[in-house]
Amino acid sequence: MNTQVQLDVVANAALVVHAQELEERIAAVLCGRDVPWPPTDLERAVLSILAGHKGHADAIRIAEIQLQLGPHGLEGCVVPEREIKATVKSLVENFRLPIGGSRRPPCGYFLVLTVEDRELAIHPLVAELRSISRRVRSLSNKHELARLFGQIQLDLDRERGAA
Repeated sequence: MNTQVQLDVVANAALVVHAQELEERIAAVLCGRDVPWPPTDLERAVLSILAGHKGHADAIRIAEIQLQLGPHGLEGCVVPEREIKATVKSLVENFRLPIGGSRRPPCGYFLVLTVEDRELAIHPLVAELRSISRRVRSLSNKHELARLFGQIQLDLDRERGAA
């Protein structure tokens, strides 16, 4: 067995465990266990929908999430796109759920299961980070940008230690 095939076998074996861990994490968040604070009703509802969309091939568009949510909240209105995006952001950042978003077909949100899913989810974020970095560097200089990156890394490490 060549090295690449061996790596693929190891990666696929890890993904089976990862899928089980993902199911357990989803259940924990939905039940409010091992979370920084209880998820909102909207966070629970969106996560329940996303739980059925594992992998990029099964991505779900925001419009479909809106349809599945139906009228929501006190006003009984359709949840705005911006609010769904903010909810997904919260599920990723605050509840540490591996939710990706793809701008290439099939477009939409999905739970990350494979290395390919992860790369598809990360690619637009890295492009945005590069763009923002160019803007910061244009407004300051490369030394200030490096200092800011160092501070951001320290902040992220501190947050991870606290979580």
